[in-house]
Amino acid sequence: TIESDFFLSFSMKVKNDDDNSEGQTVDITVYEYFAKHCGIELTSSAYLPCLDVGKPKRPVYLPLEVC
Repeated sequence: TIESDFFLSFSMKVKNDDDNSEGQTVDITVYEYFAKHCGIELTSSAYLPCLDVGKPKRPVYLPLEVC
């Protein structure tokens, strides 16, 4: 199935404040990731499919708007 970046989610490791423990894993959508971590508010491609430029075991999703 093809999903838009508004709904497509992936697991992401989040670093903890202390250096001793491993970070936790959270689910985040591609839309949320670009808004929170890249400062890019997706407007024209929010409901378009993403481009997968990663490997089969490690997908990397790019919204068409940033290509």
